Amino acid sequence: MSKIYCLGMSRTGTTTFSDFLKNYGLLIVHYQMYTPMMMGVGDGSSDIPVLPYYKELHKMRPDSKFVHLTRENWIDAVEPYFERKKDRNYHNQVTDLRAQVYGAPQFDREKYHDAYKRHNDDVREYFKDSKNFFEMSITSGDTPEKMVDFLGLPQKGYSFPVSNSRDKTWSK
Repeated sequence: MSKIYCLGMSRTGTTTFSDFLKNYGLLIVHYQMYTPMMMGVGDGSSDIPVLPYYKELHKMRPDSKFVHLTRENWIDAVEPYFERKKDRNYHNQVTDLRAQVYGAPQFDREKYHDAYKRHNDDVREYFKDSKNFFEMSITSGDTPEKMVDFLGLPQKGYSFPVSNSRDKTWSK
């Protein structure tokens, strides 16, 4: 069974991506952990829990669609996001996942920047000849029409919601 997987890192629009696809009755589980993701719960998954396993997911479900979200100046957008969360007490699963994806469980500007670049390069190389791969930047103003076509969904004129913007959802 094919699924939709979002390969964007934190602050690239992964919540917006998942929320947008609800318009089509799709459940793209945001921040779905390993076991339910591998079992195929929902119509797909988004955010960093997908990143360590996207190659495995592609092999398991080769007809699935993979949407890679990027963001200009990503490190500058993600730094305040992680800084505001640094004193929270997270479950080991979350800190282990961050260490796996970013190279450190807490924000480290150099490690996180390098991880972002490495991830983008790896995803592009892995999917370079794939018809099941699409890359876009929601935060730079890319509109959903091309993504909707890529996913084989009907055009309904929906715009991307603003689901997790700093101004909208973060405490002042």
